[in-house]
Amino acid sequence: PTIEELHWWLAQLRETCPLTEIVYLEGNHEDRIDRALLSGMPELVNVRPAGEDRPLVTWRRLLALEALGIDYVGPYGERVTLHDDCEAHHGSTVASGGAATVARMLKGAHVSQIVGHIHRREYGCRTVWGPRGPRTIFAASPGTLCRVDGVVPAVHKRVDWQQGLAVLTWDGKRTSCQVIPI
Repeated sequence: PTIEELHWWLAQLRETCPLTEIVYLEGNHEDRIDRALLSGMPELVNVRPAGEDRPLVTWRRLLALEALGIDYVGPYGERVTLHDDCEAHHGSTVASGGAATVARMLKGAHVSQIVGHIHRREYGCRTVWGPRGPRTIFAASPGTLCRVDGVVPAVHKRVDWQQGLAVLTWDGKRTSCQVIPI
């Protein structure tokens, strides 16, 4: 049911935004699912459909992302350059409380960052000075698409997670971000 629900949700997003580039960035949960599928069925590791070079059993194939026109970027840890001023990656930094994770990420950043690892909505900004003067960069975590009521397994029963997504806009000069609760 989870796969069907996520596929339905992504199909609705595609239908609403037919011309928009949608990128699904692999995270630790997708990586974990792929590894679990193949460790449980090691004989499928090198099985590929006729004429294809991609494995048969993967999270991206289970979601039928190609049929939806959604680009899948993996393996886990890959970064995607969205524009010269912004990149997306799953993230691995976790700090507790407030916007502590994005604040930590901003300390060493020179471009804006979009991450998802923490399952919380966080947003922060920093001014970076360069040869052309000051510019503002941001770090944002849009939250999660999963249930936040304790059904999804986690370290603690009561999680500090929020559902949300990020909408990025490029105005020809810079990227802006809006984190939207869902």
